[in-house]
Amino acid sequence: MRFQKIILRRVLPLLFMSFLAHNLSAIEVYLDIEFYGQEISLSYDDELSIVSGVKFSEEEFTQFLKEKENKSFQSLLTQLAAYKKKMNLNDWMYFELMHQSIQKILSNGNDYEKTLFSYFLLAKSGYDSKITFLNHKMWVNVYTQDKLYEISTILLGNKNFVNLTAAIDKKDELANQIYLLEYNIPGANKPFSFEMNALPYLVAKPKDVNINFDFKGKAIDLHVKIDLNLIEVIQNYPIFDEVSYLETPLSPTAIKSLRPQLLKYMDGMNEETQLEFLVSITRMAFNYKEDHEAFGRNKPMIAEELFFYQYSDCEDRCALFYNLNKITLDLPLLVIALPDHLSIAVAMKNQPSHVKNVIKYGQRDYYFCDPTGPFNAHHIGSLPKEYQNSTYEILSTYK
Repeated sequence: MRFQKIILRRVLPLLFMSFLAHNLSAIEVYLDIEFYGQEISLSYDDELSIVSGVKFSEEEFTQFLKEKENKSFQSLLTQLAAYKKKMNLNDWMYFELMHQSIQKILSNGNDYEKTLFSYFLLAKSGYDSKITFLNHKMWVNVYTQDKLYEISTILLGNKNFVNLTAAIDKKDELANQIYLLEYNIPGANKPFSFEMNALPYLVAKPKDVNINFDFKGKAIDLHVKIDLNLIEVIQNYPIFDEVSYLETPLSPTAIKSLRPQLLKYMDGMNEETQLEFLVSITRMAFNYKEDHEAFGRNKPMIAEELFFYQYSDCEDRCALFYNLNKITLDLPLLVIALPDHLSIAVAMKNQPSHVKNVIKYGQRDYYFCDPTGPFNAHHIGSLPKEYQNSTYEILSTYK
């Protein structure tokens, strides 16, 4: 009996210490992030936030990643993936959310640890990713099939990898020689996409904008609500393929305010007059200026941005016309590239009154409805004089 009492006194502390140690190693931490006006709530095992001050050493980089393999990261990834689906985030916005989360989770860590953890979670999400480093700098790169501009890329085999670290930090990191970290995460093989054919589900941040122009001697005033969240999303984007800017839709906020006004003005007009009305908006309601003169850099715009910025050029106006047609007439069109100019041609049921340029494509005739010029003119069917004899290329089609 005495022997049994001794055993009980010794076993209980051991069981208690084991229970305590397990719970101390599995403390759940809660994290709130504001992401484009949305409140994002995440939880994670506090062991993920442990940092050791990784130094610029390939051995320490590898050791950090090996340690993360043994941590409880899957719950965090599951939550991030759930938000990606719930908010309809594309890959770029998913990475933005991941990046913001890592900045807080590793708030006491250095840049090496944050970059390595970004790579780790990106690869664990299935994306073909690589770590490169040189001269005490480190970057996370991801395989993409998209066309991107003014951003660092590297070619590995036959795959193009874009520098996500440079993109998220808005820095163009170019280097003559970059070392590749040899660390493979199984299952990381899918490409990363920047395309945004459908908008994310964000709570709108509306702003009222008024534009006015003259249409055949009549003053037209449009009162538009735009979504500043969409403007911010694009401000944070790397520059991507110009056709994608045209295809990015107006926000639900802008469509809700703009479409009824357009349809009211266009009611009773024939097809040619309706198209004349739409080109009058893009030609006359906005101030023209080339990007480098207006912004000091290349600044392609989606349609919504024309209502936000003071100046726009031909590519931007094509983006707006493309979307104005889409939410009203919904006619088939071609996006046409000419030397130093972008234009649009529309398939019409009847030939317009002033035809100088027509494009036969498929089984249809397309007539130019140039969104930029001639300025202060509403007629369609021809290009501005300086482009009428130019060669052209069809970049994309709608319908």
